[in-house]
Amino acid sequence: GAEQISTSSRAAEGHYQTTSQKVAPLQKMKGRAKAWPSLFDDVDKLIFATALPLSAVFAIIPITSALDLFWVNRLGDALAVAGQAAANQVYNSAFWLFAFLPTITATLVSQSHASGDIEKTQDSVCQAILFSLLISIPGALLMFFKPTQ
Repeated sequence: GAEQISTSSRAAEGHYQTTSQKVAPLQKMKGRAKAWPSLFDDVDKLIFATALPLSAVFAIIPITSALDLFWVNRLGDALAVAGQAAANQVYNSAFWLFAFLPTITATLVSQSHASGDIEKTQDSVCQAILFSLLISIPGALLMFFKPTQ
């Protein structure tokens, strides 16, 4: 039968095995107790290695909010719990408002780095830092000089 080749730009370079090449070791192992062969190639492993830490970053926000509410609730003051819930909402709104920055920056940096353009990579990082400072410094100054508003 015809062999199926993984569709990717790397498939043309011979980095992926054909389906029959992946199945052949399984047929040889019949009757032997061996570890299940890896079903993931290097690109899949790279995707999982990148996705898991990013998932953890986004999971931290609800976990810290829940922990804050748990400890404030132990005070036994309903007004303190309501205040903490409001503070959590403000923090979450600010976080999600600017959560796009790492996503866009990572894309720009990886594209320029993959193309070998070090100057463009440095420009992308500098633009992200500058944008972050333009947002955070006025906010920090406002919170410092007008804490009650």
